Amino acid sequence: MDMDGWRDILHFDFHGEHVLFSSLRLSSGFTFLVASVLTVFLCLLEKYLTYLLSSKYNPISIRHSRLGNAAFRTAIYWVLTLIRLLYMLLAMTFHVGLILVVVTTLSAGQFAIEYVETRHPHLKANPLEGAPLLSQEGLESHVEYLDLPSTSTTTRPLATSSYPPRKKAAAKAFNDSGAANSNENGTTIFAIDEDDAA
Repeated sequence: MDMDGWRDILHFDFHGEHVLFSSLRLSSGFTFLVASVLTVFLCLLEKYLTYLLSSKYNPISIRHSRLGNAAFRTAIYWVLTLIRLLYMLLAMTFHVGLILVVVTTLSAGQFAIEYVETRHPHLKANPLEGAPLLSQEGLESHVEYLDLPSTSTTTRPLATSSYPPRKKAAAKAFNDSGAANSNENGTTIFAIDEDDAA
């Protein structure tokens, strides 16, 4: 269907179709270039505002105001919705060149967002998140079983009533004379080096 230069099929030709404004019609290579610049601007602005919205950005002046935050983010969403409708209308010219400009610009903007967000991957996730505070392997590697006097300032006693000693630990719990190091209640005492614990 041909209606005032508009065709409802994909095409490369210039039939004088309007591009958002009555004064901008696709009738030559120059007007296509102008329409492409307008398209690139709208698409990059959309990706930038999308990034602001997804990154929870708020101006310093309204960061402590729930109403101000909500109003600011809603205003960004309003502008985003308008821009998305505008580049949908650009694609509805059915001109393949403009459609490719829209898709390429949006993809380039998305690439920029992905690159910025993954620039410091170690800041995005904590590798220790969800891990136990001290596993059995960590306990064995960080705790030294020492036979030192209780007056030492470099060690502190650690009662292991909830963690029964293993064979290796039990062997180290005895001093040179073969007697176990224990307190008055009979609980075996181990020592932990505070430098290792830190």
